[in-house]
Amino acid sequence: MAENLAQEAISGTLSERDFTALQSTGASTSALGGDGRPLLSAVGVRSSMAQALFAGATADAAVQSRREVPAGARGYLERVASMLETTAAELPGAAFDETLQLPTQWPLPDELAFTAVATLLKIGSVLPQVRARAARSVQTLVDGLVRELTSAPARDLVVRTVPALHGVARAVQHAAFPWDGASVAPLLQTLGTVAVDEAGSAGPAGQRLLGEPREPDAFRALLQEHYAVLGVPLSGPFIAWCALSVMTSMVAQGALGERVLAMAAEAALSSDEVAASTAAWTALVRGERVMQSLPTANAGRMARCVYETVAAHTAAAHKCELLSTALKLSVLADVCDASAPTLDADAACAALSERAPLYDAALQRAAVEAMAVLAHAQPTAAPTLLHHVRDFVQLPLPLFQRDMACGSPLLAASARSMASCIDASQQRDLAASSVYAMLNRVSTGGCAAAATITAVADLARALDEPSFTVLVVSLLLQRLDGTGRLPVAEVLVHLVPLALRAPRSTFVNVMTAFADAARAALRAGDGAALGAVQSAQLLLARGLTAEAEHAADAADAACGEARAPRATSRKGLYLRELLALVIEAGLRTRGGRGPATAAVRGQLPVLAALLAHDDVRPQLAPSDDLVYLFRNVWVVVALTGVAGTLAAPMPRGEPLNVLALKTPTLIPASARNYLADDIACHTILAQDTLGATPDSVRRALSPVLGARAADARGLSLPQLAFVQAVLEVEWRRAACGRPAAMLTYLGHAGVAESALVSPLRAVAERAFSAFLVHVADRTESHTLDAPIADEVRALLVGACHRLPLVRDTAHGYLERLAPVFPDLFVRRDVLVTMLELLALLAHAANGELEEAYMPRYTFVSRLAGVTLEMQDGYAQRKGILVCFLARVRAILARVQSEMPHELSFALRHYVECGGADGLARTVALEFAGGMPTPVGTSAVWAGGNAGAAYSAVQGAAVGAVKVQSAGDLDEFRRTLAAARAEAPGIVPSDLRGLLFRAAAVVVYEPALDFDVLWDMVLLPFALCTEQALTLGTEAWAWIMAERPGATTALATAISHGWTRSALLRRGLYSAELVAAPALARKTDMSATNPAAMALEARRANDLFAGHMTVAQLLLGRLHAVRSSDAPFVSVMTHFVQQLTTHAAALSHHPLARLPRLVLVLLSLRVLAASHLDVLVEARLRDGVCRLALDWFAHPAVWSFGGDLRRAADELRYIHLVQSALRSATLRADSLVSCSTVAQPNKQLTVHSKQPLIPGCTLADAVLHTQQLLHLLQGLYATEAQRLTVWLHPTRAAGPADRPIELTAADVHVAWAVDARVAVELGARNTALGPEVARLVRAAPHRVVIAPDALVHLVEMARDGSGGHTRSHGLLRTRRAKAPAPEDPTALRWLALWAPVSPIEAIGLLPSDAGGSHGAVLQYAMRVLDEYPVDLVFFYVPQIVQALRDDPYGYVEHFILQTSAVSQLFCHQIIWNMKANTYKDDNGEVEDALKPTLDRMIAAIVDGLSGEAQEFYEREFRFFNEVTSISGKLRPFIKKSKPEKKAKIDEEMHKIQLEPDVYLPSNPDGVVVDLDRRSGRPLQSAAKAPFMATFRVRRPAQVRDEDDSNPQDKPAFEDVWQGAIFKVGDDCRQDVLALQVIAQFKNIFACIGLDVYLDPYRVTATGPGCGVIDVVPNATSRDEMGRQKINDLRDFFLNRYGDEQSVSFQKARLNFIQSMAAYSVACHILQIRDRHNGNIMIDGEGHLVHIDFGFLFDIGPGGMRFEPYSFKLSHEMVAVMGGPDSPGFRLFEQLVVKAFLACRPYVNEIVATCGLMLGTELPSFKGKPTLERLRERFKPDLTEREAALHAQWLVKDAYGNMRGTLYDLIQEKQNSIPYRR
Repeated sequence: MAENLAQEAISGTLSERDFTALQSTGASTSALGGDGRPLLSAVGVRSSMAQALFAGATADAAVQSRREVPAGARGYLERVASMLETTAAELPGAAFDETLQLPTQWPLPDELAFTAVATLLKIGSVLPQVRARAARSVQTLVDGLVRELTSAPARDLVVRTVPALHGVARAVQHAAFPWDGASVAPLLQTLGTVAVDEAGSAGPAGQRLLGEPREPDAFRALLQEHYAVLGVPLSGPFIAWCALSVMTSMVAQGALGERVLAMAAEAALSSDEVAASTAAWTALVRGERVMQSLPTANAGRMARCVYETVAAHTAAAHKCELLSTALKLSVLADVCDASAPTLDADAACAALSERAPLYDAALQRAAVEAMAVLAHAQPTAAPTLLHHVRDFVQLPLPLFQRDMACGSPLLAASARSMASCIDASQQRDLAASSVYAMLNRVSTGGCAAAATITAVADLARALDEPSFTVLVVSLLLQRLDGTGRLPVAEVLVHLVPLALRAPRSTFVNVMTAFADAARAALRAGDGAALGAVQSAQLLLARGLTAEAEHAADAADAACGEARAPRATSRKGLYLRELLALVIEAGLRTRGGRGPATAAVRGQLPVLAALLAHDDVRPQLAPSDDLVYLFRNVWVVVALTGVAGTLAAPMPRGEPLNVLALKTPTLIPASARNYLADDIACHTILAQDTLGATPDSVRRALSPVLGARAADARGLSLPQLAFVQAVLEVEWRRAACGRPAAMLTYLGHAGVAESALVSPLRAVAERAFSAFLVHVADRTESHTLDAPIADEVRALLVGACHRLPLVRDTAHGYLERLAPVFPDLFVRRDVLVTMLELLALLAHAANGELEEAYMPRYTFVSRLAGVTLEMQDGYAQRKGILVCFLARVRAILARVQSEMPHELSFALRHYVECGGADGLARTVALEFAGGMPTPVGTSAVWAGGNAGAAYSAVQGAAVGAVKVQSAGDLDEFRRTLAAARAEAPGIVPSDLRGLLFRAAAVVVYEPALDFDVLWDMVLLPFALCTEQALTLGTEAWAWIMAERPGATTALATAISHGWTRSALLRRGLYSAELVAAPALARKTDMSATNPAAMALEARRANDLFAGHMTVAQLLLGRLHAVRSSDAPFVSVMTHFVQQLTTHAAALSHHPLARLPRLVLVLLSLRVLAASHLDVLVEARLRDGVCRLALDWFAHPAVWSFGGDLRRAADELRYIHLVQSALRSATLRADSLVSCSTVAQPNKQLTVHSKQPLIPGCTLADAVLHTQQLLHLLQGLYATEAQRLTVWLHPTRAAGPADRPIELTAADVHVAWAVDARVAVELGARNTALGPEVARLVRAAPHRVVIAPDALVHLVEMARDGSGGHTRSHGLLRTRRAKAPAPEDPTALRWLALWAPVSPIEAIGLLPSDAGGSHGAVLQYAMRVLDEYPVDLVFFYVPQIVQALRDDPYGYVEHFILQTSAVSQLFCHQIIWNMKANTYKDDNGEVEDALKPTLDRMIAAIVDGLSGEAQEFYEREFRFFNEVTSISGKLRPFIKKSKPEKKAKIDEEMHKIQLEPDVYLPSNPDGVVVDLDRRSGRPLQSAAKAPFMATFRVRRPAQVRDEDDSNPQDKPAFEDVWQGAIFKVGDDCRQDVLALQVIAQFKNIFACIGLDVYLDPYRVTATGPGCGVIDVVPNATSRDEMGRQKINDLRDFFLNRYGDEQSVSFQKARLNFIQSMAAYSVACHILQIRDRHNGNIMIDGEGHLVHIDFGFLFDIGPGGMRFEPYSFKLSHEMVAVMGGPDSPGFRLFEQLVVKAFLACRPYVNEIVATCGLMLGTELPSFKGKPTLERLRERFKPDLTEREAALHAQWLVKDAYGNMRGTLYDLIQEKQNSIPYRR
């Protein structure tokens, strides 16, 4: 925080409130410690440190910026300085809390003293008015510490005083401060005394420090040990060194005055972390002038005293530090003291002689640097000083051996010192004489010789004069041979830096000397000598940098040498020399091929180092002789076995790879027609075959040539060697990412006609395989470099080449590359090149019309920077265009499927930036506007119009940003932030403008505006609608395309926004749209409402589509940048972690399947692109697998609605996920542990037994991941099979429909991770059911949230067994245990079990279903209580029948309790009870249940009171009044219909309509009126049924698909409803049939299946009595025939118009949809008596079945004559359009889908019917009826087999003779017409 506030302070924006936060408590305190000293508290210390850090950072920022400190910051700094002055004054005597430690290297007193002093000095350096105060504060602190040294107890010295003194020393050395004489003098005096007193071993403070404590003191011992470990043990000499270092630092900085501050600023700008004292001393050594005189005479004397004292002690502690510091101080004191008559160099000279008190690099370096300082201060003494240094470097000291082993820093310092002496003396001849003298004294070897050579070379470098460098080089070269020969290795190594800075002629001499030495070693077979030469050559090759070339050019100019052309430049000459040496190494080595191979291998790194320079490009326009050199080098490499095995990926930086990248094509440009002769003439094989034979080379090439090996039989040895050389170089070049060079060979004029063409094509194929491996490797490590794009561009150009061989090869490359790495083609330069080439080809082909007689041959695109050469044959040009256009379309289609946003933006950018017109522009616009719409969501780009709208908004946003001022931008930021805060109220048009303007700010502002970016991401997420997130995605995609550098920040914001939406349960995480099972939803006895299904789809789209669009954007971006953007991948890894964290909150609606698949695919691809610690990777992979498995923890669902595109996309994404799962194994790339952190450079091998967490090894994690992947593969395979059947329901069975093998092991894996998945596995695969049941019984607590698992537990109630176990997934506990023995008390978990559907709960009530067990009964009752009454209301008939087996009175209690809660339930249950009191229609045969029912009715009625009783009386009075009409009509049974109607009308007029009454069949509506003249008698022999019409007010239904303004629509609607009041007919069977049909309707609506059912309402109100709703606006087929329209198709034509009319087609579609649904219902329920009188057509063309008197096992007349399938007459098929029409195919598909949709609910439907067995309705023939009902669902068939069965039903039904004969019988018996 302090450092951040410092930035605000220096910019003048720091507020007083923020600064006050640092000042909460000062370091000073009035509290006293136990010894009476001031006690510095923890709070005070931290506050002081925070203020000091703030002030120090502010001062550093001011120094770095080189500007004056703002006024506000000056005030803050002065206040901190005042606080620190107080701290410095109190610090010597203050006590500390010894338990308080700071997170630093040094103890608290040390660090506090350092911070206080350093900060004071920094403040003083930037505020001149504070300098004197800062110096006085340091003086005060030092005086206090010195007093403590003399008087404080020994313990205080150790724990406080000496550490504080060390802190002061560090601070004075660290901080730059312009010390002056007034501030230096007292400090020098005080500290000098301490230094002299403590320098020896008998210093008073030192004695006390080393004394043994009287009592054990752990803290003191710990502190002493801490300093000893840090290399500075506490002692008297340590105190002396601290004092000396402070004195030396002050004098060195004081000598430079204000200049020290400028040096500090320069160091800050260069980020050079050098202590101020070191920088000052170095400046003086370099010759910086002393700026001021200081009173240092006494300091010099004290320094010399210390030096002599320490020198006399052979084993003094800190001896080297004391000697070197004292030596520096003595020299500085003399230099800075203007009164000193002479300079004393005796100590320095002695230290450089054999009289030195100590030989240590630090001391001798201080001495030679002191010589330089003295030489600059007294130039007349410089020759003498030079003599001493020169003699020193030639002493035979072991010190020099150690120095040269470390890079020779001491010898380099000595050389610089000699150079300083020469410069100071102004005698340039001293340099030459010194070199001659030094070389003349050198013997032939030894340490002294090596040191002398090093010193001579370093002297030449230090003087940096070309003439002197030439002299030194010539002298060293002379000493390589003859008398006085110097060590060759040493000379060669030190010649390298000199050659790099010497004129060209000297460089050539050195290069030649190296070459001669190498050749001599080759001839002699001296490997050691050759190695030494190669080491020197390698240094020379590496040293030829641009800086060295610049220095060499300056040397050429200084020596008058002309600048050479590139071919004969230093690098050019050296390259040829090295190439020749490689060839000679392969030819001239003694001792066989082994030494030759070693010699070549040693020479290759040298050659590679030279070629690694960017300005060395021999592959560009090489000369013929250079090509031949490279060719022969590669022949040597190939035939000597240097290359080794070709295996990709290649190690980076390998010498042969560098050589391959810079190798020119091995065929010179001059060899046009005689390639074979060129190869034969210019080959080293003419001198030596290198041990190769044609057969041996063919064998080596045979794996590459493969089937083309026969083509190589006629090739000569040089030709075979050439092919192998090409293989070596081009394979390696391709393996390094440069495959396009291979096309150059195939495009050579001589290749196509030679015998080499076939082998070279084989090489090309092999090389490109290596390139693909390289791209994959770089993609995985996110290091794909830009030149890859250039290679792809070259391949595209090759695909347009005029030669077929090149074109075919390039097309083959592209065909292999595009499917695997489509992201390469979305890069703008590649895309522009592809389209521009298309434009050039189109222009070339059009030349036949435009330039018929003067054809153009060259076509250039400046936009892409490419050139095409075409032949003059226009047919060939058109053929090239056609092939390339097909290739471009295929590539763009592939890219579009993976990265639609990136492609769209890149194409739009191409068009908007002036891309070519014509074909290229057309293709660009086609794919830019044709981005596929994400299924279930709106498109980000819906097409051309959307693109135009986007461009308009984008252009307006860009224009606004480019003209806005800084104030406008600030205002926009506030507007955007306010919009985010008020997100729900923003309108879409405003949102689009805000987002695109914000995107323009992010794209076009120079500095990335993170606030705007953050707000523009979180704003759409705050709304979290499909429209908002789609608009956001458009804007974000624009930013990613136009400003790739913002991608990581954008992804971070998206990740945050996504997480917030998950936490707030919005969008895809919303709980608004609950995916409840079909039969757990409210079931209405009403017609199918397509508008309601459409509304559900729209709601789901608005909730889910936005998140999916965002995920698709991230998925596309990941694919585009995964190869090069590691930070983005890292952010995406965190995003995946968030996805897995919130996986359980994702929606389970069927329409959420596709978004979930996108998320799983995104997660898998992110992990595939990431390199993670193995533990992190294991956890993430486990989390992603759990994310995927969460979908399978719920019952399988079909694709929602009739959107086939969505279903196809779901299937496609499943296949993509399956593909990603195949490579999703645990990689274990790295492991972060204590050992790997401690040894970061150590190569770690992660082994299988490596523990990840306690109890889990790497092998366990790998096994766990593999098991999860296997499980997911099986689950997704079954899901794919299901969706394939749904998408193609009438397709024949194929290999893909074979059952998926899932085993008990998969069940156990699923159980360990998510027990719900195991339960659903059993539901998907019945063979696994027993194993699932065993697991559930063993551990029921694992599945209490899974309703589907209840069936396995309830079996325990029937069997009297139970089970219990405990199991968790890997990485939580080690592994799931085997199930324990079954626990009889397991049924207690039913108290926590999730609720099943109401019908399932009712089905548990009978004793044989588990109801004999109290826990089961209690669970069933709890479930029924939890559901709303209006949902349970539907199952009133079944609840009444449950009373038959209710020994404990649970059902009775439920009925009484619910009747008291719901009046409608009360009425309906009474009517149903009355209907069940008798078994027959006439009310003569009592049911065994009658006493119970009578008692229940009485109890319910007696329990009514108040309004409930009044409502009951009104309703039953109204109903009895209406139904009494039937009794009053009985005397009129034999009379005519008019008389009957008159009687009905008379009675209808008497009815008094009371408020809130309703028809029994319409409990959800209120009768508000009745048509008193609507009464109509119905046909009956002995009864008097009649029909009347009532006006009913019902809740309004969704009527259309536009539900944008639901608040404007009425809550209720009035409809005229006809009702039939039956007497003498048992309606209970119709009630049951229509119940099941209503269940079918719910099932179909639950998945949005476009079929139609109308379960009209029937209510049984008494024995043989009931109310039946009339299907409105419907005509029976019987009535049609009686109206002389005895043909269904003619009826449709008459009513709806001709077949081409929209009305007819709508009616036909309605007919087909209803036919499909009723066909399945009729088959399942075996509904009989399907004559034309029981089939109706409503006003919209729907077919509706009525009258369900014959079900299941009975038919009219006791016969089951009608078809087993269902009725499908010829006239019905004719309405569809005929048996071969699309309409009939649609019908067949809908039948199959409806049948498939019903099958999962077989148990519920059978239970609905089974509960009615006790009624003994005629349709029931006992339990076999239910078994046959279940069998008709075909529960044991696979989905494809069930689909085939449904197709068979359609075939069986169509024109079935049984149906036709039944119609004939009905016509004969009942005069019901039919179409013959």
